[in-house]
Amino acid sequence: MALSRAQLLRAQARNRQYIAQESRAHEHKPVNWLAFWLVFGIMLGKDALDLIFSLIGAVSAATVVGTPITVVLFVLGCVVSITVSAIALLYHISTGRSMGARFMVTSFGMLIGFIPILNLLPETTLTFLAAAFAGNMSSKIRFAKLFTGRAG
Repeated sequence: MALSRAQLLRAQARNRQYIAQESRAHEHKPVNWLAFWLVFGIMLGKDALDLIFSLIGAVSAATVVGTPITVVLFVLGCVVSITVSAIALLYHISTGRSMGARFMVTSFGMLIGFIPILNLLPETTLTFLAAAFAGNMSSKIRFAKLFTGRAG
């Protein structure tokens, strides 16, 4: 069944409208550098607190008095981690870029935290930077695929 010229023109117009809508949906909002650096500083502060809590816990764990201190530091560390993770999540949501790649990078970063020696690295800061980069790159790749059909 052949399409008439009018039907073909309507289909092309719908296709152009769809591409225009998709390009507006994937437009990159400019990066709010103030928010980025504030969240980055919070991540650095959390990593410094983790290191301090780990050192205090290691020194005081061998004593009888140190056991309650270690428990309190553990609970305080969990509260700080949840709060900082929520701040990072809110930042990533506010940028409006891809969350899938960021979720994968963040999950990998959390797994690194369970490895004893690598736990001393600033994992939260490195994960935040990697997630921000991955979210920006995946949005650009998706946008390029929309128009070119390939990720280049």
